[in-house]
Amino acid sequence: MSAAGCLDITITRGAGAGNRVDLSSTRPVHACRVFKEQPFQQALALMPRLFAVCATAQEVAGWRAVEQARGTDPEPAVEAGREFLVQLETAREHLWRVVVDWPEFLGEPARPEYARRVHALMGPAKQTLNEGGWGRSGQPDRVIDELCEMLDELVFRRHPGAWSGLDDLERLQRWWQQTPTVAARLLRSVSENGWERAGAAETCFLPDLDWRDLNQKLRSERGDRFVEQPRWQQGACETTPLARQRHTPLMQSLLAEYGAGLLTRLAAQLQELARTPEVLRALVGGFAAEADWPGGIRSSCGDGCGISQVEAARGRLIHRVELDGEKVRRYQIVAPTEWNFHPDGVVSGALRTLAGETDDDVRQQADLLVTAIDPCVDYRLEVH
Repeated sequence: MSAAGCLDITITRGAGAGNRVDLSSTRPVHACRVFKEQPFQQALALMPRLFAVCATAQEVAGWRAVEQARGTDPEPAVEAGREFLVQLETAREHLWRVVVDWPEFLGEPARPEYARRVHALMGPAKQTLNEGGWGRSGQPDRVIDELCEMLDELVFRRHPGAWSGLDDLERLQRWWQQTPTVAARLLRSVSENGWERAGAAETCFLPDLDWRDLNQKLRSERGDRFVEQPRWQQGACETTPLARQRHTPLMQSLLAEYGAGLLTRLAAQLQELARTPEVLRALVGGFAAEADWPGGIRSSCGDGCGISQVEAARGRLIHRVELDGEKVRRYQIVAPTEWNFHPDGVVSGALRTLAGETDDDVRQQADLLVTAIDPCVDYRLEVH
């Protein structure tokens, strides 16, 4: 059982005013209605089966929403463990794109042995957490060490911490010129084709959202419409790895040179990958120190309602639940795909700006952009 669907994207090439972009979705955005009248424990157990992509982030968002609805606080170590798994899942999703999807753009086959290693990355960490041994064994450190080794070998050919220290375009260029990995060669190819600025349209990054304002939007008569095509302050905002990494020195350098174009977006995924081991080690330190966790519950929305926001691989994931005792009265999920692939959103805006001598030139750029922004479902692309 899973919720899937597909995106249909049609680009009609234009001149002067740009391309026409038609974007429609068959994603079952209201699939979580199956939780209605179920005990919340049963709904949460079903969550990772219904939403197989970023299943950990979905499950964590569900638990946090339910805990807020019930006015309960998890232990700090539990929250830190959850965040560890979400960050690790994000790294796995980005790494999957690099080793499975990116070779195709270079005309190369994916390496199944790499895909198997990436797929298995979450197993040991989840098992340790489920057995209740989190923070009392060396397992988290071993998971981080394994991730570092994979990133070194498959992506950066240096320690990820060293790569995350790249702080300007010139140093990034030296890296892709000297490194034989798929990631480096894809960035080099984008540069050689002159596609660095491809898709560099204006964008509006999704700001921090107060849960009270979210609650008001989602509980209103137009709440279901917000789930389907969310807007904030009249804008269709972007929530992506670039949105999270845009304040780093490297992203600031690339944004200044190329805007939110193709090269910047690909590099943002690599930047997030490179920084993940450091983030994970900080979380492990939190286990040992039993530090307060900033994501803890502060108050309930009232009336058995709870809201959570989790930064998943593709962007911000929002869950809202209404409980009637132990049972779910209403459940709503706003996924990052609905923000980024909104008809007026960042993908449509980027695709409208693409130019090339042939349909195939535009199609290649469009495929790269869609993969970089990364929907959580398959897509069909037509260019004419």
